[in-house]
This record gives sequence, structure tokens and C-alpha cells, in this order.
Amino acid sequence: AFPFPEMQMRLVAAFPSQVLEGRHPLHRSLYLWNKLGLAGYILPTVGDGAEMAEGLEGRLPFLDHLLFERVRGLPPEQLM
Repeated sequence: AFPFPEMQMRLVAAFPSQVLEGRHPLHRSLYLWNKLGLAGYILPTVGDGAEMAEGLEGRLPFLDHLLFERVRGLPPEQLM
């Protein structure tokens, strides 16, 4: 059970139900993470923002499209 039911209701209301409906809970979580955490927090603080401040170039492994395509094809049981 979700520990914060009102937060869950707001999250579900913010995204079209057809996107999350019928999907494995892991896939729901990953989708929400991509939409809420990746672009809004991780990339600016850990990725481009920190690198640009120091004049560095980096490549975050979870943005590697080949790695992403490989992992996306795995069943959820192997990812957990």
C-alpha cells in the first residue's frame, strides 16, 4: 500500500490514466520518476548544472540510449 494516499491521488490525477493503467508497478514508478524527478531535479543538480559550473563534460549512464533500450526490454522481475 502506498504510504501517502493523498499524494498518490494527486500523482494519479496529474497523469493520464491510460499511461499508467495496466502497467507493472515498477513501470509506473519508473514513468513517474522520469516525469517528476529526472528533468526537474537530477539533471540540473547532478548533471548539466554541476558540470557546467566547473567546465566539465560528463555522460550520465542512465541517459545512454543503448543501455536504456537494453534494460527496457528486460522483464520487471529481473529489474527488481
